[in-house]
Amino acid sequence: MKEWAVEISDYTDKVPLSFKRRAKYIKKGKNSLSKRNQTKIDTGLYTWNPDNVLVDEKGERLLANPRSAGTPKYWTINGQRLYDGTLHYTARSKVARWVHEYLSTYVKKLPKITIPKDHYVHVCLNLHRPIGEANWDLDNLWPWTKWFMDTLVEYKKIPDDSVNYVRSVGQVNYVESDERKLIFNIKLTKYESNGVNTTAENAVES
Repeated sequence: MKEWAVEISDYTDKVPLSFKRRAKYIKKGKNSLSKRNQTKIDTGLYTWNPDNVLVDEKGERLLANPRSAGTPKYWTINGQRLYDGTLHYTARSKVARWVHEYLSTYVKKLPKITIPKDHYVHVCLNLHRPIGEANWDLDNLWPWTKWFMDTLVEYKKIPDDSVNYVRSVGQVNYVESDERKLIFNIKLTKYESNGVNTTAENAVES
């Protein structure tokens, strides 16, 4: 039986959107004020400059995001969050490009898969990781298989990911484990005239 497995150990699911987040300053009427800042304003130590930005006694603008300014910004892969409006379409494109490049390191090692007549590609994903707080859903991990299929096509490991070649994809299986890894399993199935599909015994790799 011919099967292929792509294993990504200690995988990351955090995509960098920017390596340095922009500083944001406290603007009058736009940002809420801490008790400390309000006290400083009341005592005259802090004032509003002509641009309605809060400044300290030295005239330095005060940050609205002191903890995140200048730090990287990451987005955690989640199918629900991909299209619910929280991620700008330009950021979605950036995420897809980054994941394709990430997966390509592993996909490049695969042989080119020749698909015999009446056979079709079947791909599933086994997710290994600690269960943790168990507050995440498997069905939100569908982008992994979507991007994996796109990367297979991009590097010509399969001719296309249309139904002409792929008849089963998207299944995600969870395996509770102390390790973090993704295992993409690829196999070929043969569709008989009676509609029954069987695993191919004569798949060819080149």
